[in-house]
Amino acid sequence: MTLSDAMAAARAGRREEARALLMRVLETDERNAQAWLWLSGVVDDPEEMRVCLDNVLHLEPSNPHALKGIAILDQKYGRPQAREVGQPADAPAAPAEAAAPATPAPAAEVAAPAAEVATPAAPPSEPMAAPAVADVEVARPAPAAPVAGDAAPCPCCGAMMPLKLRRCTQCSRPMLLHTPPNPEEGSRSLTLLAFLWVLPVIIAFVFVIFLWGPIMNSRVDLLLDGASRIIVLIILSVISLPAILIARGLFLRRRWAFIVAVILLGLNTLGFLQRVVEFVIMVAQSDDIQMLTSSTMIMVLMLVVLVISFLWISFQGFLLYRGYPKVFGSKVRFVHTVGAGTAAEHYNTGIALKEQGMWYAAMQEWEAAAYGDAANVQYLHALGLAYAQVKQRAKAISTLEHAITLAPNDQRLRETYQMVQTLA
Repeated sequence: MTLSDAMAAARAGRREEARALLMRVLETDERNAQAWLWLSGVVDDPEEMRVCLDNVLHLEPSNPHALKGIAILDQKYGRPQAREVGQPADAPAAPAEAAAPATPAPAAEVAAPAAEVATPAAPPSEPMAAPAVADVEVARPAPAAPVAGDAAPCPCCGAMMPLKLRRCTQCSRPMLLHTPPNPEEGSRSLTLLAFLWVLPVIIAFVFVIFLWGPIMNSRVDLLLDGASRIIVLIILSVISLPAILIARGLFLRRRWAFIVAVILLGLNTLGFLQRVVEFVIMVAQSDDIQMLTSSTMIMVLMLVVLVISFLWISFQGFLLYRGYPKVFGSKVRFVHTVGAGTAAEHYNTGIALKEQGMWYAAMQEWEAAAYGDAANVQYLHALGLAYAQVKQRAKAISTLEHAITLAPNDQRLRETYQMVQTLA
């Protein structure tokens, strides 16, 4: 049996046959994006559809059919209720189960679908026999301290990775989380940079005041009268105003001031490079020994100016580099910890983590939810899916079997259980 046979069965409306064939294909090749995509069109549970489509997007992030399928699910049934990771929730209720999932099969390949929404299988008139398994006790979730030395589990697949790594070597997903800057935390680098911006203004005003002093007054009177001095002071104030505003913005860690400082530093760097090129050309053209000797002092002065300019530009660049995280935030290694909360809060936190592709972190939250409410089939179903996603198939099967003993008529559970068993 091949993928083409499964596609033919799906086009003919033989959903159960297509589902079984696709599971066989995935049993031999779990990274078959087309098989996951077609499987999303023949399962009846919206959560399973999302899992299939998430797997497609993990393998092919720009797959248009998977993106369209996710959009259809969001439009018809809404996104799963979730809250921001790490934010407290005011006793949220667990999201209600969807009644009739959409069928996001590839629109470009499926010929004349019978209906846009698949009709869910009717529940059997008599209870279906549950697998003969002993009661499974939900394990207590691990303590909220997953860091072991200089390594921590990847929030997506759970593989232990050194803290210095930015991307997981097992699942190839990034492990960094953007953290916004702390508004109450200061920045010595930006404070010093702001002082450097306002320093020339201070020197200029001190010089003007010195010219108006009694020592220089007699000499200045020969050049400037009273009105001219006022005009000079006004011009100096207008010229100094942008520098004062930029210095204030840097001190307050405003993004616009930081960007302006970077642009001006770039222009200053270009001017410095131009002066370096002119200096090199002048030295190269001074082939006459007498001419070179006569201009030695000028060249030394130019070289000193270039060195000072280089140090000045480098120091400003260093301060901007150090101050960048204080303005735009930084990316840090995400290490998930399970905090205190109700079962519903843990479940919703797991949904939020799963939406970001962090299946292992979601599994930890759903373990806490299932431990807090071991009879909640929805929590056990989500936990079983998470176990399967992080390749813990034995735990996935036992958890789903336990859920089936609690809800033997739940067709969605049985389909998930069958899929996990096939892939095990």
